[in-house]
Amino acid sequence: MDTHVLAAHHHHGLASDLKRPVIARLFHLRFVPAIHPDFLEDVLHLEIKQALVSIDAAVHAVGLHQIVEVNRAHSALRTNWVTRHLSKACWYNQQPSMLFPLPLVMDYRKVQMFLAAVRHGNLTEAAAELGVSQPALSKSIKALERTLGVRLLDRGRFGVAPTPAGEALLQHGQVVEAELRHAAGAIEALKGARSGHVLVGCGPTEANRLLPQALLQLARTHPELRVTALYGLNESLMPWVKQGEVDFALSSVPTRATDAALSHESLFTETGVVVARAGHPLSRQRAIAPAQLTQHTWILPRRRELERLAFDDFFTRHGLEPPEALTETTSTVLMKAMVMQSDALTFIPRELIWWEVQAQQLQPLNVQGTDWTRIVGVTRRRRGSVSPAAAKLIDALRAVASRQFEGVVG
Repeated sequence: MDTHVLAAHHHHGLASDLKRPVIARLFHLRFVPAIHPDFLEDVLHLEIKQALVSIDAAVHAVGLHQIVEVNRAHSALRTNWVTRHLSKACWYNQQPSMLFPLPLVMDYRKVQMFLAAVRHGNLTEAAAELGVSQPALSKSIKALERTLGVRLLDRGRFGVAPTPAGEALLQHGQVVEAELRHAAGAIEALKGARSGHVLVGCGPTEANRLLPQALLQLARTHPELRVTALYGLNESLMPWVKQGEVDFALSSVPTRATDAALSHESLFTETGVVVARAGHPLSRQRAIAPAQLTQHTWILPRRRELERLAFDDFFTRHGLEPPEALTETTSTVLMKAMVMQSDALTFIPRELIWWEVQAQQLQPLNVQGTDWTRIVGVTRRRRGSVSPAAAKLIDALRAVASRQFEGVVG
């Protein structure tokens, strides 16, 4: 792309200058705005990037009032019209065809239909969700494929799946969908509306006490807000955040940033403990040596989980072979159930057994030398916006963490 166009894009700064009103107008004009152009990497992504950045630059060149006029006139923004105004702003003197390698106008409704088809893996179910007929959905997706000049879906007897090109559109389409959802929420907030919807991903520990208490607090102060909580482990939560499937995730956060696309906020620090059923023979000992633990049965997380890595490291540091697990599982419910019903042991974050300790069903053991800790916090897309509703839930999480949890990180 011409350097002048890129310069215009960076100097005008869509996010900082026009912000949500422009995105809202782009939504009504059925455009896909340039939310994250720097994420595009391969050749297909580069072509999409050029088209999206062109839209961004065009918005700055013509001004919001002219976009409103176009919207009121119910006319589409044509490539030659944008090129004429963009040339004045960017001193772009080359052929217009060089500026737009892909068609400028991408119908957002068609992108929505594509995303629904991928989400369901079935055109009939996607059509039902959107309230359209299956033939209309299929026709719309085929029109989008013609616009982009690529096949987006593999169609088979058992459903549909995205092609490599479809995966590219899916990745960025989900982010755009999330940003437009935030934009709609922000516009409603400016209009004085108090309603909103938050999508939050949470891990096992956070679903035990922190998130429920924050949700109850939010229900008292903002009863009009709706929350959808999706449960998963970090390996699922982080992709959900990056792809815009959730507004933010509540889970363990790294001590050092490892992904430039994500930002983290620490809420509190918790410790890992060896756990047994109440009344277990080891529960009466004041200090348990690591060697004693090797003779017992264990119910443990999978080897690649943080808790399992810390567990194995604990024994290795004491010159011992880490015990093998009778059962490996990602389910903390199963771990606790098996430990409560046997003499088996497990190693999990202390917060996960808070309710069972209160009910005298489980008990942390006094094991010498266990010092594993992890930080619990909020993870968001670094370049993404935060909807007013999501901001209220994050505020509630901060309040609960600072009020009720030990090891709060301030």
